[in-house]
Amino acid sequence: MFLEVKKMVKNDYVMRMIEQLSAVIGQIIGLKNQKKFKESQEILNTTLKRYLGLNLQSLDILSYKDLIRIISAGEKPDSEKCIILAELLKQESGIYEAQGNYINAYSLQLKSLNILIEVLLADADVYSEQYLDKINEIINLVKVYEIPSNTKGLLFQFYELTGSYDKAEDVFFEWLESEKNSKDIINKGIAFYKRLMNKGEEELIEGNLPVNEVVESLNKLQEYPR
Repeated sequence: MFLEVKKMVKNDYVMRMIEQLSAVIGQIIGLKNQKKFKESQEILNTTLKRYLGLNLQSLDILSYKDLIRIISAGEKPDSEKCIILAELLKQESGIYEAQGNYINAYSLQLKSLNILIEVLLADADVYSEQYLDKINEIINLVKVYEIPSNTKGLLFQFYELTGSYDKAEDVFFEWLESEKNSKDIINKGIAFYKRLMNKGEEELIEGNLPVNEVVESLNKLQEYPR
C-alpha cells in the first residue's frame, strides 16, 4: 500500500512539474506558429538554463546519454529533470520542423524518446497513462524514418514492459537484422521469449502474441548460430 501511495505521489509531482511549464511551452508554441522562431528559441533557451543549466547548443551537440549524465547527480537518471529535458527537446524539434529543418528535428525527437524510455526503465514510479502517451506521441513522430539500432533496443524493452508483446517482437527482429544477427541480441531475444513462456495465456493474448507464436519464435531463434 505504501509503495502504491508513493508511486501516485511521484506521478502527481512529475505531472504537476510539466503543468508548471505549460505556460512557457504555450508561449514557445505560439511564437513558433507565428514564425517568430528566434523569439521562441530565446524563451526555450532561458527555460533550459533555469531548470537544467543547459542551453540550446547543448541539445544539438550532446548525445542523449551525455545530456542525462549532466543533469543527473548519480548513476540513475534524475526522472524529474529528464522529463523536463525530453519535453524541451520535443519543443525545439518542433521549431526546427516548422523551419523545414527535418534532419535536426528528427535528431532531437530521437533524443527525447530515448530519454523518456531510459527514465521509465530506470524508474517504474513514473509509469502512468500520461507518461505512456508522451512516449507514443514521439514514437509516431519518428517512425516515418529509419530508427537507429540503439533506439530499437530501447523500444524493444519499452514494449515488453508495457505488455505490447507483438510490437516488442516486431522491433526485436528489426533490431536483430540491423545488428547483423548479433549473438548478444539473439540471446536477449531468447530470454524475452522464455519470460513470455512463464506468463499466462490470457496475458499473452492481451499482448497480441499467443503462446503458439511465442514457441515458434523461440524455436526459430534457438536455431540461429551463437
